[in-house]
Amino acid sequence: MEPRTIYDRASGTWDEDDPDKCWYSHTISFSESKDRMIITYPLAGQVTETELRKDFNYSIINRNDAEIFAFLEDEPRLTDTGDPVIWILRLLDDENYCWGRVDWPSGYCTPKRMRCTVQQPID
Repeated sequence: MEPRTIYDRASGTWDEDDPDKCWYSHTISFSESKDRMIITYPLAGQVTETELRKDFNYSIINRNDAEIFAFLEDEPRLTDTGDPVIWILRLLDDENYCWGRVDWPSGYCTPKRMRCTVQQPID
């Protein structure tokens, strides 16, 4: 059996609050060529305080065994120096991940997201 790649490990349905309910879930998938990461929310996810999206499309620029570095398409946020944000999806383990940015302090992460244990239908 081949070892699981970061793409295998990051793919799936995740939640920000309760992995046993997954009421605010999102799904991570990758293009066949692995140069794009797609995050889809059943309703909408928050880009900024005033902007929501259903689909978040990222261009992958690098990766290692635990992190994926990517640009969000049509990213409205910039770093303090005016550069586009480079996001880091950090797999904490196979059941948890968080977001970092290259312009944030080393190791800083958003609150973790947890792999869903159930999938709730959307009414």
